[in-house]
Amino acid sequence: MHNLLQGVVKNQWYSVWIKGNTLRSATDKKCCELDLIHDYLGTFKLPSFIGRLISQVGEPAGVSLMADAYKLMATVYGPIIVPMVCVKYADEQVLEHEQALVRWETNDKAWEKQYGAKYHEQVLHESATGTTGRQNVEKSADKVKVPIHPKKPQLRMQPGEVDLFMQLAAAIKIYTSYEITTENINRASFLYQEYLLGFKEMYGKKAALKPNHHWGVHLGLQICNFGPMSRIEQLGLWAD
Repeated sequence: MHNLLQGVVKNQWYSVWIKGNTLRSATDKKCCELDLIHDYLGTFKLPSFIGRLISQVGEPAGVSLMADAYKLMATVYGPIIVPMVCVKYADEQVLEHEQALVRWETNDKAWEKQYGAKYHEQVLHESATGTTGRQNVEKSADKVKVPIHPKKPQLRMQPGEVDLFMQLAAAIKIYTSYEITTENINRASFLYQEYLLGFKEMYGKKAALKPNHHWGVHLGLQICNFGPMSRIEQLGLWAD
């Protein structure tokens, strides 16, 4: 389970959303997504045996989450909080994206005018000599001292990203249940594979699939062989 929780869930939460600046910390001038998440976390009233997340989750000052905390994030808190936060900041991020596009178009035109012909000439030369590929293109830009081409901005939270997370959350909820049927296993496996396909399509090279993502594909078979994960997981040994 650690591969799934501290691998896949952590990758979505920390590597993609936190480090990718989708969920931002507060600035001196305004509150941002992580502040709202912290506020929501403080409103939950749950039985003590379920557990709670640290108050500064996602902040540099907060400690790293353990596997059981990522389980709570994926199956209890996240499915409720993440959609509300995205709705709350939807209009703001669209406005920021539109403003960023205007700046990008200006910078893109200036770059093409000043460096475009020189850059494309060098790329064609590299292709003709058999040295193609993204890395060689970047090297060719270094040779002619051309600045990196301005990258077109994207929405911080892309359309369908919440649905993608909910697929992962539903799969983990089923996989970690105390009782599970063959039908449940097939449903969880389907949801997880849909998550992987959507992840690859949505993030591409920005956040590549990792070995832990592949490991989760075999989780359904392991449950069939050894029983529910709740009986064989070792989260309790790592809770401290």
